[in-house]
Amino acid sequence: MLKRISWTVVDQGLTSATTFVISIVAATSTTEIQFGLFSACLATYLLCQVVFRAAFIEPLVVQYGGATTDTLHDALRTGRGCAVVCAVTVGLLVALVGFAVGSIGSMTLLAASITALLLSDLARFSFIAEGRSHYAALTAFICLSVSGAALLVLKDLAATTPTVILACWSASALVAAAVTTWYSRTEVTFRALPAWLRTHRPTMAAHLADALLSSGSRQLAALIIAAVGGLSTAAAMRGAQLAMGPFTVLDLILGTLVLSEGSRIRRIAPQRFATFTLATSATVALGALLFGTAVSYVPRSIGLMILGGTWDKAVQIVIPMALLVSANALLLGASAGLRVIGRSATSARFRAVSAPIVLGAAFVGVTTHGALGAVIAQAAVTGVAAAVWWRYLLRHAAPCRSATPSEVDLQQAERGCI
Repeated sequence: MLKRISWTVVDQGLTSATTFVISIVAATSTTEIQFGLFSACLATYLLCQVVFRAAFIEPLVVQYGGATTDTLHDALRTGRGCAVVCAVTVGLLVALVGFAVGSIGSMTLLAASITALLLSDLARFSFIAEGRSHYAALTAFICLSVSGAALLVLKDLAATTPTVILACWSASALVAAAVTTWYSRTEVTFRALPAWLRTHRPTMAAHLADALLSSGSRQLAALIIAAVGGLSTAAAMRGAQLAMGPFTVLDLILGTLVLSEGSRIRRIAPQRFATFTLATSATVALGALLFGTAVSYVPRSIGLMILGGTWDKAVQIVIPMALLVSANALLLGASAGLRVIGRSATSARFRAVSAPIVLGAAFVGVTTHGALGAVIAQAAVTGVAAAVWWRYLLRHAAPCRSATPSEVDLQQAERGCI
C-alpha cells in the first residue's frame, strides 16, 4: 500500500509541476493580454476537468478500486470508453461555441487541447484505479519532460504565444497518455456504454453535484472578496495562497488518495477504512499548520523576492490561511470518505447547505476586517462543516462493511437515503 501511495503522490506532484511550469512560461514570455487569454483557456480546461473527473473518473476509481481482476478490467474497459466519448464531446461543444462566436481557429485548438488533456487525465486515473500508480507517474513525467523541453526550445526561438504554449502542452499530454497506454496494454471498449450509463447514472450525478458545489463556492468566495475588498485585498489573499502552495497541491493529493486507496481498503479491510481516512486527513491538516507557521517566520527579503510587494500584506494572513487550508483538508478527506462509502448524495446535500454559509461568512468577514476577516470567517465555517462531515462519516462508515460502494448506493436507494 505504501508503494502505491508514494507513486500516487509522485503522480500528483508531477502533474501540478507541469501546470506550474506552463503557467510560469506563459507569464514570463507573453504580453499581459496574451497571458489573460492563456489564463482564460486554462480556467476553461480546469472547469471541464472538474466535471470530467467527478462524472466519470471518480465513480470508476471508487466503485472498482481493489475489485477482483476480471471485474476491474471489464469495468475499466467500458469506463474508459465512456470517458473517451465524454472527452471528445466536450471538445466538440467547445468547438461549436467557437463557431458560434466567430472564433473558429482558436476555439478549435482549445477544443482539441481540452480533449487531449482530459484523455491524459483518464489514462493516469485508470492506472491508479488498477493499483498501477507507477504508470500514472510515468505518464505525468513524460508530459512534464516533453512539454518542458519543447517550451525551452520555443522560448529560445521567441515563438511562445498562448496558442503555441497550449498546443505544446496538450500534444505532450496526449503523447504521454498514448505511450503509457500502449506500453501497459490498456484496453478500451465502446460496446456497453448505454448499460454503463444506466448503472452508474445516480453515482455520477451525485459526484458531479458535490464537485461543482465545492469548486463553485470557492470561486464565488474569491469573487466576493475581490468585489467587496478591492484588488489589494484580492492580491493579499492570492499571495497567502501562493505561500501555502505546496499544501494547496496536497489537498488535491489527499482527495486522490482517499478515493483510490480508501476504496481498496474498504473492500479488503473495512475496519481500517475510517482510521486510514482520518489519519491521512489529519496528517495533511497538521502539516499545513506547521508549514504556515514556518512561512510566517521567513525573512522579509526572501518573501519580497518570491512574492514582490504582495508579501507584506500576504504574510499578515498566512497563519489564518494555514488554518483555512487545514480545515479544507479535513473537509476534503471527509467528503471523499463519504463518496467511498456510497454517500456522495449526502455529501452533495451537505455542500448545498454549507456553500451559502461560506459565501456569507466571506462577505461579512471582508466587509468588517478585510482580507484577515475573510480568511478567519471562512476557516471557522469550514472547520464547523468538517466536524459535521466527520461525525456523519464515522457514524456510517461501520455499517455494511462487507458491501461494495455500488451495493451501498443500492441499499440507500431502497431505503430512500439518496
